[in-house]
Amino acid sequence: MFFLVIKFFVKNWKKNMLAALLLTMLTFLFFIGNTILKESAEGLRNSYTENFTGDLAVFPQSEESLSIFGVNNPAIGEFFSIPVLKNRREIQDMLDANDKIDAYTFQLTGFAAMDIAGRRYQSLIFGVDPASYFSFFPGIEVTEGSTLRSQEKGLLLSEKQAQQIKRETGRSPSPGDMVMLSSLGEMGFRILELPLCGIYRNRGDIELLNEVVIADADTVRALNSVMVAGDFTPADDAVSLLDANTQLDDLFASQFIDEPEAAGGDLGELSIDELRKQLSSPRAKRQGEGSWNFMLLRTAAGTSSKAIARQLRPQLSALGAEPVLWHQAAGPAAMLVLLLQALFNGGYFLVMIAGIIGIANMFLVAVFRRTSDIGTLRAVGAEDRDIRLLVYGENVAVALASGTIGVFLASLLFGIVNSRALSIENSLVVALLGRSTFHFEPHLDTALVSILLSVASGLVASLFPVRKALQIEPVVAMRRG
Repeated sequence: MFFLVIKFFVKNWKKNMLAALLLTMLTFLFFIGNTILKESAEGLRNSYTENFTGDLAVFPQSEESLSIFGVNNPAIGEFFSIPVLKNRREIQDMLDANDKIDAYTFQLTGFAAMDIAGRRYQSLIFGVDPASYFSFFPGIEVTEGSTLRSQEKGLLLSEKQAQQIKRETGRSPSPGDMVMLSSLGEMGFRILELPLCGIYRNRGDIELLNEVVIADADTVRALNSVMVAGDFTPADDAVSLLDANTQLDDLFASQFIDEPEAAGGDLGELSIDELRKQLSSPRAKRQGEGSWNFMLLRTAAGTSSKAIARQLRPQLSALGAEPVLWHQAAGPAAMLVLLLQALFNGGYFLVMIAGIIGIANMFLVAVFRRTSDIGTLRAVGAEDRDIRLLVYGENVAVALASGTIGVFLASLLFGIVNSRALSIENSLVVALLGRSTFHFEPHLDTALVSILLSVASGLVASLFPVRKALQIEPVVAMRRG
C-alpha cells in the first residue's frame, strides 16, 4: 500500500498542484505569523521586565484596577490617590525568606507639573530607591550626567523629553539645571525645586516610558502627601502616655522623669566629642525604608512567575496586598499589544478554516478525476480500508511536502530580512515586537508545529473526498472509463 500511495502521489502531482500551493501558502503564513508572535512575546516581556515592571510585582489591594502608572481608569486618574503598601516590612520579610525571589525594588508613582527652561509640562514621576532600582533594571542607561544616589534629591529626564524641550525652547536641558515641580493634593499645594541629575534612555525605545521622570522617593512622597513610615516602633510605656486619662500636666510630673543611669556606673566616661560623633553618624537603614506604592520583584532563573504568584497570593492577601504579573503591572500598554496578538491569531484561524474548505474542494475534484482508477481497484478486490488508506495517504503526502516547502520559504525570507537589519520607525510596531529592528529567529518547534498543522489540515480536508471515494461502484467507474 505504501508504494501504491507513492505511485499515486507521483502520478497525480499535477492534479494536486492547486491544493499543494494553498497548503504551502497557509503553512508559510502560519510559520511567519507564529515566529513573529513568539519573538514579539519574548521581546515584549524582556523589554518591559528589564526596564520598568520586573517579572512580578506586589500591589496594594484596591477596588480600582492599578498599574505602575496609576489607576487604569482614565476618568478618575487625576482624582485617585494610589494606596501605599500597609505592611511593607512584613511583606519584605516574607520575600527575603523566599528563595525563588532573587531581588526586589520599590516604587512610588505620582503626577506633577514640571517647570523647566521656561515651559511647563505635565509629568508622570516614578519615585525610586536608587540603591536598588538602577541595578534591578539593566535596561535603564544614563547617557548624560549621573544617576541618582541614595539620600540625594534630584531627577532624571528621558532622552525624548530632553529632545522635546530643546525643540520647543531652543535650549537643551543639562545636568545641574534646577527644575520646579508642583502638585495639588489632599493637603494643599506643593512646590519643590530640585536639580536635574542626568538624562536617561531605556533599552528598546519603549514609547510609553519616554514621558516618565525618575526622581528620589522623598520628592514624590512630598508631592503626593504620602506619610513617611519609618522603621521606628515606640515602646509600650511611651504609647501608654497617649491614654485618654493622661492629662497634659501629668507628662511633666516627677513619675515620668527618669534618673540618669550610667553604663557601668560611670556616665562621665562618654565625652562630648564621642557623643557628637554617635549622634552625627548615619543610622544604618534597611533597603526600602519608608512608604511605597509598589514592590517590583525579580524571580530566580528557571522559575514560573505565575506559579510564584499563586504561591504568594494567600500570604500577601493577609497583608493587604496582591501579586501582579508583569503584563498586568504594565497596564493598558501591554494589554493592547496582547490584544493585537490575540486578534492576529483569531484572524489566522478564520483564514485557516477558509483554506481547509478550499483544499477539501480541490481534493474532491481530484477524487472525481480518479474515478476509473478507484473503480478498478475495487473491481480487483480492494476493500474500503484500502481505498481510505490510499486517498488519505496521497493527501497526507501532498500536505507534508507542502508544509515543508512553506517552512523552507518562510525561513529563507527571515534570513533575507535579518541580513538587512531593517529599522522600525513606527512606535506601535516597536512596542509590538519589543525591538527597534526587524530580526526574527525561526525555532525548530514552531517549524514542526507548522508542518504538523499542514498535515492535519490535509487530513481534515480529506474527510469528505474519502467518503465520496468509498461510494464509487466498480461498474459505474468502468462505464465512465
